Amino acid sequence: MTNDRHGLDLLLSQYANSPNIKKYIEILVEEIDKIISVHFDIIKYRQLANAYGVQLDDIAYLVGASRIIFGASPLGYFGYYSNAQALGIGDDGNSNIGGFFMGDESEVSGDLVLVDEQLRGAIRARVVKIVSNCNINDILSFCDLLVGRSLDIEITEGEASLHLRYHGILNYSDRSLLANIIPEIKTSGVTFTLSDDMGDIEMTTVRNFPENISSIYDKKNSIQ
Repeated sequence: MTNDRHGLDLLLSQYANSPNIKKYIEILVEEIDKIISVHFDIIKYRQLANAYGVQLDDIAYLVGASRIIFGASPLGYFGYYSNAQALGIGDDGNSNIGGFFMGDESEVSGDLVLVDEQLRGAIRARVVKIVSNCNINDILSFCDLLVGRSLDIEITEGEASLHLRYHGILNYSDRSLLANIIPEIKTSGVTFTLSDDMGDIEMTTVRNFPENISSIYDKKNSIQ
């Protein structure tokens, strides 16, 4: 114990009059802060990985994500509203043909309800948007996280515009996620366009909470 005290005294006396002592301490504190930050990130991502249902909805709310994408119908969805999270039915020859089951309970069926795994991707993508500068690499990471896999996307820069070209054919699920949520990451004043091997994909305006949301709930309650 005496040796430890003696060593500490020597250290303090060595740097007592050093003009750089403050900088040394700042560097040490900065490293400790990084370790603490990584520790909390591990805890948060573990919570995200284990969360489901309303737990995921709560996390999504905190970062500004949403399980429901209202008005996805312009991209060609159809079916039953009460089972909106179903994947595209496709056919034997082309799995991209088909759509999500929407509903006869709504006059404007076409809302897309994300399953838990899709919502996790949307949450992670939203975090990238919040903490990044929205450069090219950030946009690519955003897209990969959104659909849950690495995408072969080529980005062409223009005057106040970016064109995202996917090499391949996006299925209905990925097409809906990208077309509805990519506009959230773009910088104000910059135009985004999206396409795949099938052609241009309409970029829609994201509206997580439509103006007439109360009337939709009223109608559903009256039917029940």
